[in-house]
Amino acid sequence: MGPRRGRARRSKDRIERTTPGSRGRGPRSQNILQYESLLDNGICYLGRDHFSVTWQISDVMYQNSGEKEAARIASAWQSFIQGFEAGESVQLSVINRRLSDDEMASAHQMSRAGDGADWVRDDYDELLRRRMSSLRNNITTDKYLTVTARATSAEHAETVFNRLGSQVEHDLRKVGGCQATRLGWAERVRLLASLTRPGEPIMASAPGPDGTGVLVESKDLIAPMAVDRKPRRDRFVLYGDRETHGTSLVLRDLAPDLYDDLLQKLAEVNTVMAISVQMSPMARDDSIERVKRARQGLQMQMINELHKNEKQNLSERFLPHDLTIQADETDGLLEKLENSNESLVPTCMVVTVFANSQDELVENVAQLRAVAKQRSCPLSPLSFMQMEGLNETLPLGGRFTPVSFDLTSDAAAMFIPFTNQDIDVPGGVIYGTNQITKNLVAIDRSSGMNGNAFILGTSGGGKGFTTKNEIAQLAVGTGDDIIVIDPEREYRPIGEAFGASFIDVSASSNQCINPMDLEIDSQSGTDPIRQKAVSVLGMLDTLIGGPEGLSQHEQSVIDRCVRRCYRPEIQGLVGEVPTPTLRALYDQLMIEAGQDDPVAASVAQSLELFTSGSYSGFSNETNVDTSNRFLVYDLYKLESGLRTFGLMVILDQIWNRIVRNRARHVKTHLYIDEFHLMFATPLAAEQLRSFYQRARKYGLLATGVTQNVSQLLDSPAATMMLANSAMVILLPMGDTERNRIAELKRLSEDEADAIGEEAEQGTGLILTGPARIPFDNKIPDDLRIFDLFDTSPEAMA
Repeated sequence: MGPRRGRARRSKDRIERTTPGSRGRGPRSQNILQYESLLDNGICYLGRDHFSVTWQISDVMYQNSGEKEAARIASAWQSFIQGFEAGESVQLSVINRRLSDDEMASAHQMSRAGDGADWVRDDYDELLRRRMSSLRNNITTDKYLTVTARATSAEHAETVFNRLGSQVEHDLRKVGGCQATRLGWAERVRLLASLTRPGEPIMASAPGPDGTGVLVESKDLIAPMAVDRKPRRDRFVLYGDRETHGTSLVLRDLAPDLYDDLLQKLAEVNTVMAISVQMSPMARDDSIERVKRARQGLQMQMINELHKNEKQNLSERFLPHDLTIQADETDGLLEKLENSNESLVPTCMVVTVFANSQDELVENVAQLRAVAKQRSCPLSPLSFMQMEGLNETLPLGGRFTPVSFDLTSDAAAMFIPFTNQDIDVPGGVIYGTNQITKNLVAIDRSSGMNGNAFILGTSGGGKGFTTKNEIAQLAVGTGDDIIVIDPEREYRPIGEAFGASFIDVSASSNQCINPMDLEIDSQSGTDPIRQKAVSVLGMLDTLIGGPEGLSQHEQSVIDRCVRRCYRPEIQGLVGEVPTPTLRALYDQLMIEAGQDDPVAASVAQSLELFTSGSYSGFSNETNVDTSNRFLVYDLYKLESGLRTFGLMVILDQIWNRIVRNRARHVKTHLYIDEFHLMFATPLAAEQLRSFYQRARKYGLLATGVTQNVSQLLDSPAATMMLANSAMVILLPMGDTERNRIAELKRLSEDEADAIGEEAEQGTGLILTGPARIPFDNKIPDDLRIFDLFDTSPEAMA
C-alpha cells in the first residue's frame, strides 16, 4: 500500500486520487464513477431523471439443449427484449471474476467436530480440493440484468420499478425458467466494488454513518484509491490494496450473420472481465420513421453520385458498391419493419478486461480479440475513452460511449447470455461436477417447493453410491434426522460408520413395530383416528386383500373395527395414548363376527395368520428405540409376501417420528430403497402418494430409490409423484427405461444420451426445478469414502 501511495504522490500529473464523498467531491465523482447516488433500496440515480435497478439472473440450459428447446428459449428472450417500452433500456452484464482458494473452499469446506467422523470430512475436503483444481483458475461467471427507466423522483422510481420488477421476473421465467433476484444496496455495492476494487472486503451493509460518525456513501466503498488514466490512451490502472490493470474494448463492426454463442465464447476466455451489452428498444413507429429518414439520406447520396457520373459521362451503373448495398439493406429493413411486429434496438457492446500486470493484460486481450474475430465481431480499444468504457461495463445502466448499432429485435436477441446451467448453493449437498462447465453441483433440497426426490437407474448404475454420498454429507454436515428403509442390507456399513440404530423387520424378529401406533398431531386439524383408519386399511389391503384387494364390505368392517379399537381408550386426544395392536383388531373383528357378520368373520380368519400364526411378528406392541437421529430399517430377512406390508408399517411409524420432529423443528430425510414395492396395490400406492403430498409442511425430504423404472412408471400414482418431485437424479439405464423417462420429462437427445447404457458409471443427469444438469460424481478409489459408498458385489461380499 505504501509504495503505491508514494508513486501516486510523485506522479500527480498522471494519477488522480479519489476523495471520499463525505469530504468533498473529487475526480471520482466527475470522471471515475459516473452516477449520482445509489439509494438504500438498490435503485441507482444516474442523473437527468434516469434511475436503474439490477437483478442477478440464473443461467438456463441453452447451448446444449435440443433444437426445439433452444428455439423456444431464443424466441422467449426476443419477446423479453421487445417487452420494454420506449425510454426504457436494458443492460446485460456477463462478469468473470476470480475467486480465491479460500473463498471457493469456504462455501463447502467441512469443519472438524471431533466426533469420530472427521475422516469423512477430511476426505470430502480433499475431494473438494481436487475438483477445484480442474476449474479454470477459479474463474466464475455471473450474469446480471440492469433496467433503466425515467422517473421524476426516488419515490416515483420505486413505484416504476415495482411494476417493472414484476414484469421482468415474470417474463424471464418464460425464458427456460430463468430466475431473477433483485439486488439491494449492499449487494449492488459489493458487485460494483468487485470490479473497481477487486479482492478488497466491503463491510458496510447500508448507507449512513459508520462507527466514527463519518457518512458512508456508495462511492466511498466503490471508488479505488487512485486511477491512472494515462499510461497509454487505451489502458488504465486502478490502485487499492493491489494494482489492477485494465482496458475497455468496444464492438465497432458486426458480421452479416450474428452467432448466438458470442457471449458464451467470450466468457470462456480465462480472464477477469466484464461484458456489457446495452439495448434500448425503440417504438415500432419511431423505428420505421428512423429507417425512412436513413433511406432519404441514402437516396440523396445516390442522386449526388448520379450527378457526378453525368458530369463525367459515366453510366448510372457506376455507383459506389457500398452505397448500393446499403440502400438495398435499408429497403429490406424498412419492408421487414412495416410487415412485422419487430422494431429497432440500438445496441452497444463494451468489454473491460482486468489483469494483475500489463503483460498479463496484453495476453488476455489478445485471446479475447482472437475469439471475437472468429465470430467476425472485432473488438477495438476505446481510445481516450477508457473511463467511459469502464463505466459502461459497470452494471449501472447508463450510456457513456458513443458507439452503437441499430439492430432489429431478432438480431439484438442474438446477444443471448444463456449457456448451461450451474447450481452451486453454499452449504448444499455436493453431487459432483457439471460435465459441461466443470463447476461444482451443490443443491439444498430443502430450499425448493418440496424436498421430494427420486434416484433412478439400472442395477450397477450408481444408485446406492449416489444415495450414500448424500447421506454421508447430511450425517457430518447437519443435525437433521436420517432414516433409511433398506431391503437388501446395503446401508449397514454407512449406518455403522455414523452410529445408526438398526431395526430388524421380519416376522421372526424379536424387534416389533406395531402397525396400530398412533401419534396425536394437535396442529394437523384432522381427526387422527380417521386418518389412522385409512392407513390401516391400506396396510391390510396389501396384507390380506389378494390380487383384487379388499371389497367395499370388507373395508367398511375394518374401518369400523379400527375406530372402535381406539375410541374407548382416548380421552381428549392428549398425553400418553394407550395403543391397540393387530391382536386387538382381530379381537374386535371376532366380536363383530359373533354378531352374525360373515364379512367380519372372513376378515378375522384372514388376519389370524398375522396375529397369532407364523407371521405374527407385527402383532405386538412396539419395543424398539427410535430416538437415534440415524435409523436403518433392515428388511433383508422380511418374507417376500410381507415386503409391501412391512414397508407400509414402517412408513406409518416413520410418520409418527415426522410429526414429533416438526414440533422440534428438525428436518427428516427418508430414503426408501426398492421403492417400486410400494405400488403392489392401488391402496398402498395411494397411501404413499398421500405420504409424499403431506411431506413438505412437516419438514420431510423423502427420496425414492429404485432400479425398476418401468414398473414404477406403470403406476399412475408413482408417475404423478415423479412428475411433482422437486428433484430427480437419473443414472445410466436401459434403452426402454431411458426412452420412457425421456418422454415423461421431455429430455433432449443430449440429455437422454447422458443416461444411456453407454454413459459412464458415476455420471448422470439431475433435474431440479427448471435446471437439467449432466453431472459427474466419480470419486477416486484412494479415498476411504469410496469404500464406504461402494455397493458392488465385490464390496458387499
